[in-house]
Amino acid sequence: MFNPQGGMIAADENYSPAFESKRPRNTIAPLQQWSDVVFLAWKSLCQTANVGTGGLRHIFRIGVSSSGTDAIIQRAVGEENMKNTWSNKVTLNKGSDAFNAILGTVNGYGIGWMLLQHRADLGLLTINSISYFYNEEDDPDLGVTEYENLYFDIGPQTDTTGGTGSSGVEGST
Repeated sequence: MFNPQGGMIAADENYSPAFESKRPRNTIAPLQQWSDVVFLAWKSLCQTANVGTGGLRHIFRIGVSSSGTDAIIQRAVGEENMKNTWSNKVTLNKGSDAFNAILGTVNGYGIGWMLLQHRADLGLLTINSISYFYNEEDDPDLGVTEYENLYFDIGPQTDTTGGTGSSGVEGST
């Protein structure tokens, strides 16, 4: 889901074209990365809405289900916080070990790569913080479905020296 006016992307079913394809990688169109596909959609929708691409401020990764990412999230936010909802989400600050760990997962580095790879269109944007929250839905056909989610707070890069920010975990913001 994209909201160019609100500066938001919400990504569910987060798979790259290369991951989803059963064909050899060298036979797939050059758009093999999640970041490529999402950026092109963002750019097109921003043009249609007549807003600049550099207004991106919020990215949600919904239904994170990679076993590797799940284990890193649990360690980063603490097992006791795994059922925290949006109202008491766990926020990891830029520069902390927990922030860096989640940024290094498949659900994190695609966002960092998109911001880096498309600086000409997006401007100098950075991830300020990453928040974890949990929710569940009760579907009449499927029953209760649980979701682990990540929210990436994006903003203009103001420190070009790679400053570390604060180091730690905060409660709700």
